[in-house]
Amino acid sequence: MLRHPAFDPVAVAIGPVAIHWYGLMYLVGFAAAWWLMRRRARLRRDLAWRFDDIDDLLFWGAVGVIVGGRLGYVVFYNIAGWIEDPLMVFRVWEGGMAFHGGLIGVIVALTWFARRLAGPNISYRLGPEWILVMGLMDGVLFAVLWWFSARPRPRMAVSGMFLLLYGVLRFAVELVRMPDRYFGLLLGDWLTMGQLLCVPMVIVGALMVYWAYRRPATAEAG
Repeated sequence: MLRHPAFDPVAVAIGPVAIHWYGLMYLVGFAAAWWLMRRRARLRRDLAWRFDDIDDLLFWGAVGVIVGGRLGYVVFYNIAGWIEDPLMVFRVWEGGMAFHGGLIGVIVALTWFARRLAGPNISYRLGPEWILVMGLMDGVLFAVLWWFSARPRPRMAVSGMFLLLYGVLRFAVELVRMPDRYFGLLLGDWLTMGQLLCVPMVIVGALMVYWAYRRPATAEAG
């Protein structure tokens, strides 16, 4: 039987303030995204990315991840707890984030940012996930997308490939993940909420890739 490793989720405790490994991984992910985007901007002058725009992109992306991730956790996994205690949504130090909510938050935030910037869509990559297996999955996903995004491709191809690959890989990884403590298992005690939420991701991602390569050639974009 596969067991989760027993380790302290708190990385550093300063008095009543506890810094969790999960939160540190968010910071590592944001820092890595900031460095990689700046590196690509220096190497690819044709993209016309300004460092100030990259900083703003990362800021609003982080806001989308955190706000969307928290609201997604409440809506998808703990709506009953929120009804009983509406203020629990603000107590982020108690834990509770959902990737699919973070994805929706990022899409909303970056769509607003792109409209304000009035420029082409910018590809992005979210940070590491919740456990070592997810970290390995994200590493593979990142390597594939980094290679794919550096090659000529039609608009929407990278975004579609991200949704498609993440949905497929996340669905598979959920098979060895401990079910959510509030929802447990669905549909015959084998399907998790995470897997259910991956289904529309795979469908939308596949359609985006299909449409991207079916449309007439356009300028390179995400």
